[in-house]
Amino acid sequence: MTKSQTRFGIISVLGIMSNSVGWKNPGIFGGAEIRSVEVLKRWHRHGVLIETIEGPPFPSIVYRNRYGVYTINLPSGKNFGRIVSCCALWLVKVFMKIIHLKLNGKRYNIIVALNSLLSDVLLSFIASKLFKCPFVVIIQNTGIKRELGSLYLTTRVRERGIINSIFWAISAIITLRLIRSSSAIICLSATSAQELLRAGIPNHKIYISGMGLELEEIQQTPPSEEKYDCAYMGRIEATKGIFDLLRAWLIVVKERPNAKLVIIGSGSDFETAKLFTIRHNIAKNVDFKGFIGTALRFSYLKSSKVFVAPIKGQEGWGLVIAEAIACGTSVICYDNLVFKEIFGDLVTFIPCENIYLLANTVLHSLEKNHQKKNLNFLDRLKQFDWDYIAMHDLEVVSSLLLLQKKK
Repeated sequence: MTKSQTRFGIISVLGIMSNSVGWKNPGIFGGAEIRSVEVLKRWHRHGVLIETIEGPPFPSIVYRNRYGVYTINLPSGKNFGRIVSCCALWLVKVFMKIIHLKLNGKRYNIIVALNSLLSDVLLSFIASKLFKCPFVVIIQNTGIKRELGSLYLTTRVRERGIINSIFWAISAIITLRLIRSSSAIICLSATSAQELLRAGIPNHKIYISGMGLELEEIQQTPPSEEKYDCAYMGRIEATKGIFDLLRAWLIVVKERPNAKLVIIGSGSDFETAKLFTIRHNIAKNVDFKGFIGTALRFSYLKSSKVFVAPIKGQEGWGLVIAEAIACGTSVICYDNLVFKEIFGDLVTFIPCENIYLLANTVLHSLEKNHQKKNLNFLDRLKQFDWDYIAMHDLEVVSSLLLLQKKK
C-alpha cells in the first residue's frame, strides 16, 4: 500500500461493512451503507489510505469508489435460520481475511465499524487488537439499550418471532459491551447520543455527526413524466411501515379511485406487498418500481405530490425523508424523536400506527393540492453537506491518532 500524506498526517483505515440488509435482500443496501461510501470516498480524496471488507452487493463497488475493497460472498436467505448461518459465515470469513491481511504485512492505524451491528463491531474489535490500533464505531440507528428485557420487547415490536427477538437482543447486549471498548463513537443525532449516555457510554467518546445530500444532483434531475399522488421510498418491510401505508391507501382509493402511489425499493416483503394490492383490488393504483440506486428515484419523488414515511422501527437519521424534502415534495411520517430533531416543521407528524389518520392526512394534502412548499426550505437543507460530514468524521479519527502519538 503506497503511503500518502494528509493534512492530518498518515491515516490508514480498514472499514468493516457487513451490509446485513443484503443478506436477506440480494442486491440491496440501505442509508447506513450509502453514508459509509459517501464519507469514505471523500476521505480517499483527501489522501486517506482506505480498504474495506464488505458483504454483498459490495456498496463501494456499486458506487465505483476507487479505494481497495475485499469482497466476502455470502448465500442469501430470507428465513431466520439462513440469516443466522449467513452471520456465522460472515464472521468466519472476515476473521480469516483479517488474519490474512495481518500475515501479509498490512498496516492500519484506525479500524472503523461502519455500522453498530455485531457483524461489524465484533470484527472491528478483533482487528483493532491484531493491528494494535484504535477502533471507531458509527452508530447508524437508535434503539440502543442495556437491559435485555427492553431489547427483547423492542425487537418483538418490530414483528420478529420469539427466537429471532431473543437472538437479536442478546447480540445487541454483546455489541454494546464491545462498543464501550471503542475509542470513539460517531452517532447521527442528539437523540442517539442521549441513548448512548443512558446505556453507560462515557460522554467523551461520543461525537454527533449526521448525513448528507447530493443537492446538486437532486436539483439537476427533472421530474418524471409519470405523475403520482403519493410516493414511498425505502425497504419493503413491515418495520418500514409498508403495510400500514397500503392499508391507508385502501382508504385513500375509496375517496379518490384514480389515486396513484409509487413505491420505490425492494425487500423481504416485496412480493407480499404486491400480493396485498392484488388481493384488495388496488394493483392499478400502486406502481412498484423496485430498488433504484440512481438519480432516477429523485425524478419520481419530484413528480409526486406527497411522500409518506410510516417507519415504525428505530432510525438513525432519515435519509429518504431529507431527499423527499429536497425534491420539494410534502412529507408525512410517523412520530419519531429523531425525525422531529432533524426535520422539525419540514414534515407533518402523525401518531405511529394510526392508519385512519394517516389516510386522512394524505387525503387532506391531496385535496388542498399542496404546493411544493419544501422548496422554500432548500437553504436549511444546505447544512446536510457530505463534504462537511466527511471532514467532521475525519477530524474525529485524526484526533484519536494525535492522542495515541502523545501516549
